[in-house]
Amino acid sequence: MVMRTMAVMEWRRVTWRLAVSAAVSSFVLGLMFRLWLSGQASEGAATLYTALRDASRPLLGMYLILALVQTTLRALRNSVLLKAGGEARVPPMGHLTLVSLTRNMFSDLLPARLGELSYVALLNRLYGVRAEVCVSSLAVSMVFDLVALLLLVAGGVSVQLVAAAPTPALTYSAIALLAIVAIAFAVLFRGIGFISTASRRLATRMKNARLLARPLDFLDRLAGALELTRASGVLSITLLLSLALRLTKYAALYMAFQATARAAFPTLAAASPFQVLSTLLIAEATASLPIPTFMSFGSYEAGGVLLLTTLGFSAAEGALCMLATHICSQTIDYSLGGVGLLLVTLCAPATKRAPSPGPRLRSARRWAPAGAALLIMAGAAVMLTHAYINFRRAGALAPAPPGKTVQADEWDLSKAGQLVKGRVGFIVWSSNRSGNHELYQMALPGFTTRQLTRNDHVDYFPRISSDGKRLVFARSQARWVSVRNERPWDLYILDLESGREALLAKEANMPAWSGPDSVVFQRAGNQAIERDLKTGKEVVIVAAGTGGVPDAESLSSPSYWREAGQTAITIRGGARMTAVAGPGTAFLKVGGGCQITWSPDHSFLYYTDEGGKMENAFFTFNPKSGERRMLLDTPGDLSHEYFPKLSSDGSFLVFAASAGEHEHDTADYEIFLWRVGSAPADAVRMTYHTGNDFWPDIYLAPGT
Repeated sequence: MVMRTMAVMEWRRVTWRLAVSAAVSSFVLGLMFRLWLSGQASEGAATLYTALRDASRPLLGMYLILALVQTTLRALRNSVLLKAGGEARVPPMGHLTLVSLTRNMFSDLLPARLGELSYVALLNRLYGVRAEVCVSSLAVSMVFDLVALLLLVAGGVSVQLVAAAPTPALTYSAIALLAIVAIAFAVLFRGIGFISTASRRLATRMKNARLLARPLDFLDRLAGALELTRASGVLSITLLLSLALRLTKYAALYMAFQATARAAFPTLAAASPFQVLSTLLIAEATASLPIPTFMSFGSYEAGGVLLLTTLGFSAAEGALCMLATHICSQTIDYSLGGVGLLLVTLCAPATKRAPSPGPRLRSARRWAPAGAALLIMAGAAVMLTHAYINFRRAGALAPAPPGKTVQADEWDLSKAGQLVKGRVGFIVWSSNRSGNHELYQMALPGFTTRQLTRNDHVDYFPRISSDGKRLVFARSQARWVSVRNERPWDLYILDLESGREALLAKEANMPAWSGPDSVVFQRAGNQAIERDLKTGKEVVIVAAGTGGVPDAESLSSPSYWREAGQTAITIRGGARMTAVAGPGTAFLKVGGGCQITWSPDHSFLYYTDEGGKMENAFFTFNPKSGERRMLLDTPGDLSHEYFPKLSSDGSFLVFAASAGEHEHDTADYEIFLWRVGSAPADAVRMTYHTGNDFWPDIYLAPGT
């Protein structure tokens, strides 16, 4: 009964330590990325995803090989130290290698490096190795790991001094390590023996000395094992093995760093080996501090970013790269550790050892970790929930596959010909069919298609000028940006006859023509701007927090009626709605939905909202009467309508629709054309491709 109670208590200790560690790591990581990636959530998530997805497999393979070499060196060092400590039952090298693999996994799992004790537990429980020799070999190996780390850091400082480019963080780390190593050596080879002797003398004066008999006996045996190790002459080979182990470890981490940096962080990939290794040294030293983190997440990244920023690199990129490196390395380490744990438990000759009795935990002490864990986890939960919401809003983390052309329906082609009979014009839209989103144009009639833009960024939201000669569109600032991320975009003007492009506005998105030579667009996520193309003058026509528009919200796809000074706007965030706003205009809430646009004659508004066969449909709203009507909900298999745009005369509606998929970046949307006022079933499918076709616009020449 006593043994069972003690086992339960120990389980509680471990459980709460894990909980506190996981909470601290979550909190630290959440705080780091909240600070460094504020306003860049989707770029950060996409970049991290890219780094992990495209991480170099050959380099990660090298990490795996070097990790196995490192484990073998660790097992050899353990064998040397166990024998030097006077142990007669040293397991074979193969078994020690499995124990070392398992220890590698557990070393970061428990807070403050308590996972190192898994090495003691496995050797003592499964192989009958004396506990004092296990602890002695573990303590000596940990101290010599610090010695090896000190030598490497000191070497780095020396190189910097020769190059006359000292890094304070590295110098301070060397000084701190020197102090720690000096103290560790004094405690290990002198202090334990002194404490043992002093404790014996003190115990003779105590009435209940028998209670200390077992701890003092273990302390005596530990001091003896340490003295045997010191006198055996193996410390020099221990140092050499520790140096080889550290060099192998950092070579492996360098491979993991390069594997992720080359995939997504070219600036960091171009860093010198000395800069990278210095960063990894600092990260490793920070992760070794007695900070309660789970698998060292948070502390490892913070240490690495500290040096990267000192060296002049971006904190945001450094944080993402260090996290990607950590994830890759830990994935391999824990996979190897899991295999090692399975094999060692199956192959080892089990030797039972009774657990040492321990003091009963007081109630307050037992629940204190619980309270601390709950408080930290609550804070972490709030931060991670916020991050998850931003992640969900961020859209796809990578572009969809380009898809392929499918067989067109002859009946649809015939209907399309009848639909546009006597009309001349074209449709434009964005599609990823070439590998990334470019702009395409389809002639009316004839239906021939040509690609308008060619680059490695995302082009979308094309809008045709009133004369049909120019397009204004948005282009991403990075190679891949989800269209749900409304900020990192620039606007371009495309001359359709010559094909020449010109930059119109930086930090701008979702354009619409507000006149023959003026364009309205969204900027910074919270403003609608009108720009005069001739003078370049910009005027804020709507801003979050003014004119009844809720503050701290995102303003999307503005549509401007200049004569009335009214802007139709989609408001996203906590106050999701469609509305009409403007200086001197009463704020008018239309309802839910999105993509609200003025009709060509400004007599009504049209937008996308829920309520159709496959959730979405198109609706109209009369701002004078407040009347809402359904404009279109197609009855076919592609009835999830989105991205509506009326022709300039209001006679045709071009839009995209899917078979129920909603995601803007990746869903298989097809382009449709519908004559306003005809039956919904008369909407004609214009594209036949499994790629992502969206945000269309239509131009019809006057008089045709």
